[in-house]
Amino acid sequence: MSPKPPYKKPDRKNSNKRREGGWVKKDRTWRSEKAQRTARGDSGPAKKKPGGYKSYSEIPAHKLGRELRKLLYDVANRLPEDEKDNLQSRIKYAATTVTAALAKGYGEGAYRAGIGCTLESRGALVTLQDHLDQLIDMGMLAKDEGAELKQEVDKVIQAVNDYLGRLTKDKNRS
Repeated sequence: MSPKPPYKKPDRKNSNKRREGGWVKKDRTWRSEKAQRTARGDSGPAKKKPGGYKSYSEIPAHKLGRELRKLLYDVANRLPEDEKDNLQSRIKYAATTVTAALAKGYGEGAYRAGIGCTLESRGALVTLQDHLDQLIDMGMLAKDEGAELKQEVDKVIQAVNDYLGRLTKDKNRS
């Protein structure tokens, strides 16, 4: 058996020595190189956002939702004064929720939040279909114009469903 080597004091002047496995001594503590980068603010490659889009405004459902919102605001602004506090505000709120929920889900950056907010957006679209039916039934909207708007809502629902499928597929991959 070979004798143990004598104890050697650590070199305090050179405290930023590297250890095996990518660990670095900094301020009396050993940290991984990843932790060092995070402390410096260098997080490495950009984290992929839900759905793979660079911005929420690139999501096709969001683009279509913005166009639909413009059309619905025009319809809501033409309603009589006595509907201002009731149906007009509900239509505007639902039309805004369609795009706002998609942006919120994207901004939170997690698949679970993205899926939940996308479902909220789809719920607002179904609510808009009901509001359009109500307008047609009450005679405040022509049937042909109502049918066109409902087709536009259906297009946005299809785009939201596509985005939801993409989010679900990406979540299951990761």
